[in-house]
Amino acid sequence: MKVIVVIGGIGSGKSTVSAAFRDLGAAFIDLDVVGHDILLRDDVKADLVDAFGAQIIGADGEVVRPELAKCAFVSPEKTALLNDITHPRLIAEAKERLVAFEEDGALATIIEISPYDGPQGRFGVFTDMADAVVAVVAPTELRIERASGKFSPEDIRNRMARQATDDERRGWATHVLVNDGTVEALRWEVEEIWDSVVL
Repeated sequence: MKVIVVIGGIGSGKSTVSAAFRDLGAAFIDLDVVGHDILLRDDVKADLVDAFGAQIIGADGEVVRPELAKCAFVSPEKTALLNDITHPRLIAEAKERLVAFEEDGALATIIEISPYDGPQGRFGVFTDMADAVVAVVAPTELRIERASGKFSPEDIRNRMARQATDDERRGWATHVLVNDGTVEALRWEVEEIWDSVVL
């Protein structure tokens, strides 16, 4: 089974690229979704309560993510504590899903990583095992326009400032998709990558 990692900043179109790969038959892992899923686990909830207090748990017994964010992002130390609790479990869960897809006979699995911070960063383990790393890049103003339905322009720029740059992503990638045209053109480029990496 081939592993293709898709990276890109907010509004770049990485979800569109991942969807195009899925349409070609790829299995799919979104690390953001895996991160949300592990917050449902009792062992994770217990460790987060120990670290940040019972106020992060709602009346339904689940983690209230905005409340957790308020507690965890007040300092670099608290953020590191959150990462120490969640990241090893997130990575282990994603690896288990990869194994399951391979056992099911998947030709390829796409791993979409929004907060990718380089091969030496938190999620370098996935690019280490990847057959291809696809960076999706786009002009800043176009990215802001695309994401404006979900976030304010100021919020989008703040998020961009905390993420890797497109130049960094280009340096980490084996393939670069410049998403400044039509969806059809983007999907055609995805098919080219699929043919060269998977088939």
